[in-house]
Parts: sequence; structure tokens; C-alpha cells
Amino acid sequence: MSSVKASFKNSRIYPRSATLTTVEGLIAVNGNAGPVTLVKAANAQRTILSIENESTTDDIRYMAGNVAPLLATILADGFLIPAGSSYDVTSPQNIYAISVTANPVNVSTDEGSG
Repeated sequence: MSSVKASFKNSRIYPRSATLTTVEGLIAVNGNAGPVTLVKAANAQRTILSIENESTTDDIRYMAGNVAPLLATILADGFLIPAGSSYDVTSPQNIYAISVTANPVNVSTDEGSG
């Protein structure tokens, strides 16, 4: 897996905006034959996005970006969310996901905006 270096603002100098509203949702993420599923569209006001893999058996992978990643890229380099687990994302970009198996997977989301 390739590594990407990132730089984050100092949270003591640039505090994260308070979450003023939340929107919950449920979406079916496609199996590994594709296409890559858009889980949440970009949101410049996003403070946090919780993604929960509802499957009890199948893992998913996700990536953030302005355009959908190639299927092979997300399967090889996307962040893994194991079955039954959740992950919090703070990126304001589009969030894409794919199941690592042929089975589609339900994903719950909770997006906070501020």
C-alpha cells in the first residue's frame, strides 16, 4: 500500500466548527465488481461523518476525493472498515466506498455539519 503524507491544522489554533445539524442515512455499497459507490457528496460544512459497515461478514474500503477512484485503486489503497465496524471521517470531499467481496453491503451514515 502506498503512503500519503498529510498536514493538519493545529486544533488549538484552528478549532473545528461545532456540529449544528446531523443527517442520518443508509446506503447500499456495491460489490467488488463495481462501480464504486458515492456514499456522501462533498460538503464544505461537514464537521464529521460516521460510516458504519452494517455487514456481519463483509468488509468495505472507502476513499475521499473530488472524483471517484478507480475500482482497483480503492480495493488496493482504500481505508478498510471491517464488518460490523465504524469509522469517523472529517474530510469535506466526496466519500466513496466498495465492498471487498462480490456482495453489496449496507452502510449507515451520520453526517454532522456546522
